[in-house]
Amino acid sequence: GYQIAECAQATDTVENMARNRDEFEKLIRRQTSIPKAILLSGGGNDIARYSTLLSLLEYADSAQAGWNEQMVLGLIDGQNGKIRLAYIALLTAVTQQCRQKWGWPVPILIHGYAHPIPDGRPGPLGKNWLEPVFKARRYVDSSGNVDIPRCTPLAAQLVDRLNEMLKALPPSPSLNFSHVTYVNLRPALSSGNDYQDDWRNEMHPTPHGFSKVAELIAAAIP
Repeated sequence: GYQIAECAQATDTVENMARNRDEFEKLIRRQTSIPKAILLSGGGNDIARYSTLLSLLEYADSAQAGWNEQMVLGLIDGQNGKIRLAYIALLTAVTQQCRQKWGWPVPILIHGYAHPIPDGRPGPLGKNWLEPVFKARRYVDSSGNVDIPRCTPLAAQLVDRLNEMLKALPPSPSLNFSHVTYVNLRPALSSGNDYQDDWRNEMHPTPHGFSKVAELIAAAIP
């Protein structure tokens, strides 16, 4: 039910969004009325690249199996985490642009992601994201397939780190982001036995899943 103007680019990272804001600034300048809200969506592509995920994950049979804490802090939720700093820069720039255009900060919505299942189902162009990394780090069962019962909670841990970092941005007293709302999308998509109803592949929802995501986002619009 909303009229949407968008400048999203597939595969874009939030780091790149923070550096290259020309298209967004053009979009703001073209608006003839004040939008009800701005949805800033990003972070998944910063994490899901094969080389990045591989650098975050220790070998399954190592003494420190699971995610490398220092690497995760440096990428996601440390004080100088790359994604955290990119979001702060992007939110600051968008807020400033709105103040210049309309004289006040338009409400901004941000969100994390739900818990994916690393089952190897490919996405566009036959690409998958999680299964190759877990296999490379030997998180496999006796048949050589990805150990889904072990890897699903690991994937959830990483998604939770991104969500909790984003959730902490609006109430931070030092950032002045009181007009920013974090939307928790984790309840929208199933990670149980019926997960394929909601997940088209390892990273993207089905149309049914996207509808549930949209309902949560729409409910958060002031």
